[in-house]
Amino acid sequence: MRKKKMNNKNRAVRWGAVAWVLLCVAAVWMRGVQWDETYEHAQVITGQVQYPDGHPLLRYCHTAYSVQTMLSVLMLKAGLGPLAICGFRNLLVLLASVLPVFLLTTLLTRRALWGHVAAMLMLAGVYLAFDGSYPLMVWPSLYSNGHIGGGMALIIVYLLLAGHIRAGFLLAGLMPMIHAGEAPPVLGIAALMAGWLWWRGEKKAALQGVVFGATGFLLTAAFFVVASSQSLPAPTSGPYYSAIDPQAVWAGYTTLHDIHRRFPPMNGQIILIGTLVLTAAAAWRERNA
Repeated sequence: MRKKKMNNKNRAVRWGAVAWVLLCVAAVWMRGVQWDETYEHAQVITGQVQYPDGHPLLRYCHTAYSVQTMLSVLMLKAGLGPLAICGFRNLLVLLASVLPVFLLTTLLTRRALWGHVAAMLMLAGVYLAFDGSYPLMVWPSLYSNGHIGGGMALIIVYLLLAGHIRAGFLLAGLMPMIHAGEAPPVLGIAALMAGWLWWRGEKKAALQGVVFGATGFLLTAAFFVVASSQSLPAPTSGPYYSAIDPQAVWAGYTTLHDIHRRFPPMNGQIILIGTLVLTAAAAWRERNA
């Protein structure tokens, strides 16, 4: 009987995930494809849009470390146009909004129904009121790298919590090339999971996780070598060269304008604390159920 209930639960999760994937496909098609940043960068990298030597955007596109941009480059080289590339990216953005929420909520509540409710609330944008220094979004727009990276990070957390050790640790090792800025907390969670498995006596699972995580990290390192070989040197002459020390400009930008380094305001802290409290409550309920 217990095995049958577990099979029914897994079936509900699988079919629920399939339903949200199909809904996201339909939503992107009905809403219309939105322009995506990685398509612009792919045009620059492949030379379809020409920039003069030393131009900041040209150097940025060739230096930025992201497998997301490289995937758009490969799609462009394969002959796909903006509709296919931007449409695919739009789908990933919307999936990053709803799929992790459905999976994590279903896991914590043991009910696929609550996972669907949470995903619908996400589509309604209920969490946008807690927007902090880093802009939150639900629906596809120009900027997609950070949002897709955040969705992947949450899926990795789900995989680890749900016991999908190999997939979770492998993706954790790949996380730096998906989004380097969001990789540290994911790698930290993976390390804690490996230590917890070892402490519980599940040493085989812990070692398996380490092996798969190391495999993903080696692939990340290989991609870094390839990406680094494509970087362009700083100009030594011309309109984009300056002998003035840029440190003052850089310090001003990172202090006043760079959302990636700005400490979140209080509304962001409230939702973070609330999330931790609710997660702890769900874990306590799970343990005492």
